[in-house]
Amino acid sequence: MQQQPEVFFRRNGVLPYVEMRSARYFSACYDTHSHPEFSFGVVDGGYGHYVNKDREMLTQRGSTVLINPDEPHSCNPAQAPTWSYRMLFVDTAWMADLQRSMFGAFRGEFVPFVRPMVDDPATYQHFDQLFCALLNEDDAMAAEETLIGFIQQQFQPLLASEPRFDSGQMKQAKAVILDRLQDNLSIDELAAEVGLSPYHLIRSFRAAYGQTPHAFLLDQRINRAKPLLQQGQAIADVAQALGFADQSHFQRHFKRRIAVTPRQYQACFVR
Repeated sequence: MQQQPEVFFRRNGVLPYVEMRSARYFSACYDTHSHPEFSFGVVDGGYGHYVNKDREMLTQRGSTVLINPDEPHSCNPAQAPTWSYRMLFVDTAWMADLQRSMFGAFRGEFVPFVRPMVDDPATYQHFDQLFCALLNEDDAMAAEETLIGFIQQQFQPLLASEPRFDSGQMKQAKAVILDRLQDNLSIDELAAEVGLSPYHLIRSFRAAYGQTPHAFLLDQRINRAKPLLQQGQAIADVAQALGFADQSHFQRHFKRRIAVTPRQYQACFVR
């Protein structure tokens, strides 16, 4: 039985400079066209005939395509009537601001992607994490961090190896996170608090503390949750008080760090 096609477009609610597209079991074909934004995405199923300027490539499940603004291209199903893919379209002005943080001054409007396609499982998995983070609009910091991390990965050969950081700014960032554990704090907000770009904040915080701001935020939420669970507070109430989107979100991150569920942990203290 042939699967019915599914398509959606969405402007991200917390990162308005990102548009999302998902297509499953899709058969429509495109003429050569371009986008004003940076666009990149992955093939989730089937094969595709990908043309980028004068290069022709065959994509398959796990392929990642990288397309620069105004770059003529087409992507169509190949070797089968349908295929599945996900794409992100990122505003060029926002990307250029991020690149100025990454590279300093550069010629032209932006630094282009060097490769039109990557066949690498790690890149596919990183994109999958990014797309899932963007779907969850209750965690702005995770979405921003994962987006910036994915873009940084694509330009890694051009970047300096070790960032310099101001310990005072990092202490301030740490204090803000601890003071606002229950909030849906964004990287943009945190960066503005300490006077850094989002890119430099993430790199410097990791260099200073060994974790990104979002990973640190999650760790501290779990640390705060443990004594509340020991006191017998309801798991749903603890999750809400500490800023988790819902109880399942709390349970997932608790188990990743403590290796048991909140209920199993609580049962050891509350009889």
